Amino acid sequence: NSNVTFTLSSTGMTSTVPPEIVVKYPNGGQTISKDSTVMIKWKSYGNVDSVNVDYFAGTKPDVNTDEGWTSIAKEVKNVDSLSWAPASTNGINSMAESLRDSIRIRVKSTNGKSRDMSGWYFEISHGGSSEASTKKVITEFIWDGPIKK
Repeated sequence: NSNVTFTLSSTGMTSTVPPEIVVKYPNGGQTISKDSTVMIKWKSYGNVDSVNVDYFAGTKPDVNTDEGWTSIAKEVKNVDSLSWAPASTNGINSMAESLRDSIRIRVKSTNGKSRDMSGWYFEISHGGSSEASTKKVITEFIWDGPIKK
């Protein structure tokens, strides 16, 4: 005869939910013009009063350290989004061409207890005639008419 003992535990059922942040947009694969304004979006769970928003240009970002991250906004009230004009952010206009397609966003609670970064790299276009600068991302499409051939 053998016995196995299991212990089950859960957070959030009888206590407060631990704070969590999930980056929603840009979350990888997008091309954003440096001269545009884009809405950075995330979803927060639990008590996250204010956040810092940063970007990383290059490979191997570490969401848990501040090394290599450049500030977009510090100590902003958490409303699950932030309007961002990349050209007005330190380092974007002078960014090396080789780094422009390797950008990630990080949203971190100001107390440092919760954080997330975009799921994959996106590109910041600096204009010109490249194909990347003419791409558009459709985030919502509603069609209310008949479909014709």
